[in-house]
This record gives sequence, C-alpha cells and structure tokens, in this order.
Amino acid sequence: MIAAADAYTGYEIRLSILYLGPLTLATWSLGRAAGIVVAIVAVTAWLASFVSEHLYSHVIYLYWEGAILVCTYALFVLLLSRLKQALAHSDDRFAKVVDSLDAMVFVEDAQSRQILFANPRYR
Repeated sequence: MIAAADAYTGYEIRLSILYLGPLTLATWSLGRAAGIVVAIVAVTAWLASFVSEHLYSHVIYLYWEGAILVCTYALFVLLLSRLKQALAHSDDRFAKVVDSLDAMVFVEDAQSRQILFANPRYR
C-alpha cells in the first residue's frame, strides 16, 4: 500500500519513511528475521514501483539507491531488536536484584490492589 501511495503521488513526497511502521511491528512482535524479511519486501516493492516512473542515467544508480535503502532498514531492524533484547535483560536483572534483597518488596496494581510482583522475603 505504501509503494502504491508513493507511486500515486509521483514520488514527490517520498513515502518510503512509512515503511518503518511495518518494520517496527514485525521486528518487535516477530523478531529480527521477520523485520529483515519485511525490509527486503519493502525495498523490492519500492524498486518495482519506482523503476517504472523514473529512469536513471545508469541502472547502477537505481540498485545503489535500493541497496542504501535496504541497509538503512536492516540497521533500523537490528537496532530495534537489540533494544528489545536489552529491555528484556534489564527486567531480568531488576527482578534478580529485588529477589536477592533482605527487605520485603512488592509491586501492587494501584486500581485493583492486586500484587503483581513480590520478592521471596515478602512471600
């Protein structure tokens, strides 16, 4: 849909930035491999629609732009997957530290008053 919208506007707006939405969703929910696949599909769709409207003086420029775009998207996917992994590890480290405290610690939902987390000392 993004490639079609980009072609419809005549590439005056350059909507390729909108591919970051599907890349983010795929990477965050399905992982790095899914993000890379979506990046490749996005660039392929962009190239297929863009080549029909724009002629470069040499075909290498089209492929160069496609390669830069796929590298940019891949870097975005790698950084996002690394962020998700770092967040998961920080949660694990936090829980490990709280579990090892001699003090009683618990986390309670403010509305339901349900205990969400309690360390062994509290339990």
